[in-house]
Amino acid sequence: MNRDKAHSLWSHVQSMFGRQQYSGVPNDGRRDHDEPTALELQPSTFSLTSFPSKIQKPRASFLRSSPESIEETHTLIHQTDGRKTTTEVMEDSDSTTSPVQNTWIVGVRYCAAAGACILVINLIFIIVAAGISTRYNGNSAWGDSAVIYDGDCGIVKRWSLGLHLIINILSTLILAASNYCMQTLVAPTREEVDAAHARGQWLDIGGASIRNLLAIGRDRLGLWIILMLTASPFHLMYNSMVFESFSTHDFGVFVVPKDMTPSNVRSLDTPALEECFGWPYYAKNLRSLTWNEVASEIESENYERHKSDECSSFGPPHTGIKALAILTDDLTVGDGGNTSVLKVAPGPLFVGKTVSVHASPFAVQGTGVDDSIECINGYSKPFGRNYTVNECLVMKIGEHCQLLYSPPICIAIALSAFAKVIAMFLAARVGRNRPPPLLTIGDAISSFISRPDPTTKNLCWLSSTHVRKGTWTRTREASAPVYRLLSKPGSWSRAVTRWRWIATLSSCLLTLITGVVMLFVCLQDSDGQWISTSQFQNLFSSDVDESDYHTFDVVGVKGMLQSVVFANIPQLAVTICYYCYNAVLTSMLAAAEYSSYGFERKALRVTWPIKSSQQRSTYWLSIPYRYSVPVLLLYMTLHWTISQSIFYLEIVTYTVLDLKLWSTSSLGYSSTFILFSILVGVVMILTLCILGLRRLKSNAPLAASCSAAISAACHPPTHENLDVAIRGKLKWGQTTSLPVESINSEGDEPGKGHCSFTSSSTVEPTLTKRYA
Repeated sequence: MNRDKAHSLWSHVQSMFGRQQYSGVPNDGRRDHDEPTALELQPSTFSLTSFPSKIQKPRASFLRSSPESIEETHTLIHQTDGRKTTTEVMEDSDSTTSPVQNTWIVGVRYCAAAGACILVINLIFIIVAAGISTRYNGNSAWGDSAVIYDGDCGIVKRWSLGLHLIINILSTLILAASNYCMQTLVAPTREEVDAAHARGQWLDIGGASIRNLLAIGRDRLGLWIILMLTASPFHLMYNSMVFESFSTHDFGVFVVPKDMTPSNVRSLDTPALEECFGWPYYAKNLRSLTWNEVASEIESENYERHKSDECSSFGPPHTGIKALAILTDDLTVGDGGNTSVLKVAPGPLFVGKTVSVHASPFAVQGTGVDDSIECINGYSKPFGRNYTVNECLVMKIGEHCQLLYSPPICIAIALSAFAKVIAMFLAARVGRNRPPPLLTIGDAISSFISRPDPTTKNLCWLSSTHVRKGTWTRTREASAPVYRLLSKPGSWSRAVTRWRWIATLSSCLLTLITGVVMLFVCLQDSDGQWISTSQFQNLFSSDVDESDYHTFDVVGVKGMLQSVVFANIPQLAVTICYYCYNAVLTSMLAAAEYSSYGFERKALRVTWPIKSSQQRSTYWLSIPYRYSVPVLLLYMTLHWTISQSIFYLEIVTYTVLDLKLWSTSSLGYSSTFILFSILVGVVMILTLCILGLRRLKSNAPLAASCSAAISAACHPPTHENLDVAIRGKLKWGQTTSLPVESINSEGDEPGKGHCSFTSSSTVEPTLTKRYA
């Protein structure tokens, strides 16, 4: 070894030790520079990736190297392109180096911790609900459902709305955390990208990708599958973990004189009335309400008085009512009890209308009787006369609405959440021994600038469209640069493939049309009445009646579990639409972000910025907060409105004597919430289409999430300090000097040039010049 070579090698060694005591360089193959910069001399934890790393100490093993190893190191240095330092050579040759901390794992751990908190909340709810349910007789520890509240229907309604809102918030959060972990699992490392590019393939960067599943290890693939499968119970069951039981009462309806008062009501009593109205029409051990009982309520003034236009809202069955006395001026107390008190026959309560001076009255079916008239089935004959309704007296009874929870569904949700949390923690553990993944476009740019990819050299015009068409595969082995014109700046929608647009819009529109059809069917079942302001107000009022609940039956759907799954199928459909929706939005925003570097110079947006650098991390992975937060809120709102649109419902009927008669399980629906769901869906679809019409800011080739297209735009000039460049502000444009891998050693030819991300000065590219 001659003196010049020895002196050169000693200079490299001194430079290496001077930097190593200040900054650590992860073993990811990225380049360092021979001369330390002002940034490098700061005592910080710099890394050449998008994430901070630990400070590494000088390796004593290098000091103990033999002259032969020093000579080998020197040879390796001179075999490189002049930009690789002894630091990298040393790291490549030393397999005993302590692993660098992968700071990106912190995000995965945050998500796992959030999932663990949600799991704890679910466990607390299960424990509290199980404890409360022990207060009510008839609850079974292993039954399909258990009562946690029995009483006022307004309270049940408010608790149901509130709990379902909380459930949808929790489900959205845990699924968002799960999606974050799934994206980190499929996010490729630089080594995986290089291996794919060497085979003429490409990977997705900056979003959830099915393509990348074939390029990742089995352990990551297994965890990804677990996270995907454990999402199904949240879609199909979570909203039915809590449900309500609506109670109705059969009640007696009587037509009485308008001049009847609590003081003269007893003057209407006759033996015929008591005999006729006391007929036991339900069963031998059940009887109907007698007139004596009604008269006692009126005499004690235990009733609510309502005007004629309000009386039509009371129709059997109804909750919390045991008797309804309709006051009419067609009868008088002076006629006597036999002809002044009438019992309304079963069937529609209010039929037709008559004219009245004071109000818009209704008519009721009734019959006049005397002591000689025989009673038939508890009612008197003959039938067929109508009476004008002036007012009505409503006699109340205790309500029996119930708030229930399902122990089997709660256990299934808890087990799914537990498996999901374990998988998320394992995702962080698996990631400790692999290089940091390229989670964002900025991560990829940072990596490709630090170490340009030779498979994409002289292809700065390459776009994702060229890659998908195979243009890159045909030209990457070319011995000479391939010059092409750049495309005109397009709209955001061009960043999304045609098939992805078709799949997204088709699934969203099909779901939306299904909702519209259901709305018209529901309105038809509701006597064709369109949704009114009063219906909207009733959603958030404390008053609950039978008209607030509509049910339907599905052929072949029987039992609680089948009904629960069927009621939550729309939740699963909306989630599938959201995945497609999110993929389109991610592609458009990634293209907009990528194109913005050709419009203005700015720092890279990475997952975890290098300390003391200008890099930024203001986004939730691939979607900015100003987009992701509204989308998550809309998505959360949509799931909540759907949970109130179609739901599992139990209806329990009580007799006029407040005895349980029967119960039925059914599917309930709310036309108002169906309308809300449709409106939210329309807003989301229109928002996506409007964003697609926005124009890109520069004529940078559309890269979307294509790793090859991003790599092709990251071949900066030879004189550029790459480590400093990725820490500062970059711009894409026509470079004023040669790229690192340039074949033409004498500069650009007339009418030809090169474009790249660079921290140096750039010229705005033109559409008439060819680039390579």
